[in-house]
Amino acid sequence: MSHATHFIPKSRRNGFTLVELLVVIGVIAILISLLLPALNRARQQAALVDCQARMRTMGQAIHMYVSENKGKLFHVNEAPPPA
Repeated sequence: MSHATHFIPKSRRNGFTLVELLVVIGVIAILISLLLPALNRARQQAALVDCQARMRTMGQAIHMYVSENKGKLFHVNEAPPPA
């Protein structure tokens, strides 16, 4: 019985071919191009939520200030200055 040895070129034994690597890079690029718009929308939504939270905090602070200062946001001298 003779053992048949299969000839495998050296370039094929170790690693991938250039075409295979380029195909993988192309597929990754397509996937990234599909995911970037969704990521940008998520960033915009996060910025909107952050802005809303800050506005709510400012409103609460103003409400607390007004309720502690007789319903006035600014103090105004009601009596005319002495002459």
